Amino acid sequence: MPTNLKIAVGASGLSHIRRGVEAWAEESAAALQCAGEHAVLFKATGRSDSRSTVVLDTMPRSDPRAIEWAKLLRSSGLWRVGLSNPYDYEQLAYTVALWQAIGRDYDILHLQDPMAALWMTWLHRAGLSRPRVILAHGTEEPTETLVRYDALQHLAPVYLEEWERHRPRGQKVFAIPNFIDVQRFRPGDQGGARAQWNLPGDAFVILTVAAIKKTHKRIDYLIRETAQLPQLDGRPSYLVMAGARETETPEIEALSRELLGDRGRVLVDVPRAEIASLYQAADVFVLGSLHEMLGIALVEAMACGIPVCCNNSPTLAWVAGDAGQPSDISQPGALVAQLRALETRSERERLAKLARRRAVEVFSEQAVIPQFQAMYRQVMSAPAS
Repeated sequence: MPTNLKIAVGASGLSHIRRGVEAWAEESAAALQCAGEHAVLFKATGRSDSRSTVVLDTMPRSDPRAIEWAKLLRSSGLWRVGLSNPYDYEQLAYTVALWQAIGRDYDILHLQDPMAALWMTWLHRAGLSRPRVILAHGTEEPTETLVRYDALQHLAPVYLEEWERHRPRGQKVFAIPNFIDVQRFRPGDQGGARAQWNLPGDAFVILTVAAIKKTHKRIDYLIRETAQLPQLDGRPSYLVMAGARETETPEIEALSRELLGDRGRVLVDVPRAEIASLYQAADVFVLGSLHEMLGIALVEAMACGIPVCCNNSPTLAWVAGDAGQPSDISQPGALVAQLRALETRSERERLAKLARRRAVEVFSEQAVIPQFQAMYRQVMSAPAS
């Protein structure tokens, strides 16, 4: 087994998409480099700012040609091998360019794009590609897809436990979460942060960071629950909803105006570079979704020393740990109860310390990257497929 591994990390949406998968790839490559690993980031588009970044110049999913190709491939029956939409075609174009660029010069390929990882796994098994492929599973792929990979990184222990009964013989499996920069996401000056965002200094600020939609993220539920709490801790309650614009966003904005009036505010497409101060402005962070693969916004809020409210699904309860009191929020009134339990400043301060500590101990770069390194070496120690 080589002592100094060559590690490739990438995402088919870099640099034209700025979401979880793309941020994960960029931040993972940088953290591995800081840890002394020979790691190279493979971007789909954009510019290369160093020798540790390679731009493949592939066709993005938004390109009209990609949309037309996706229709053609689907109508030809190629949906059976994972080609059914523009994202799939983007992954195909990215995989072809990645394969050509990597050649036989890398040991490990770490991806979150499921089809790109699968196709590169097949190429490795056929002896046409050297790197062993690890899928960091964050996209809720079905069992029949996950059994095809040689190595799987689950994002929480519960997934590892659930997967054991499905795991094919010889498949390497790990439970390692995504990480955040706990120096960037840290407690700060609440008053200064509120002034920066023009938020009322005398309000009890409830924050959510999620796509502004009803489906899955249930922002409408958060609005209705907050509407039942005109005051918390003797202050007016104020709900801030920050996230990407979706087709349902106008409906959410209208509901906020109707039920909250000037006690609600929607912030669309907040730059990621500015989001830490928004967490710092809040008294409490809430997540309305009933399930997440991990819930990175929850972790970011915890790192900023903010108590959290969320559903008690196994994953979210594990992420929150003792930083909150998760309960079943599928029913009206459940979030109201969680928020009322956080009315007193002393309770919020107690949970804030626990939240920060858990974020540092479990989800920091310093906690996660050594697990990545151990995973890579364990994968390399396995017999060749």
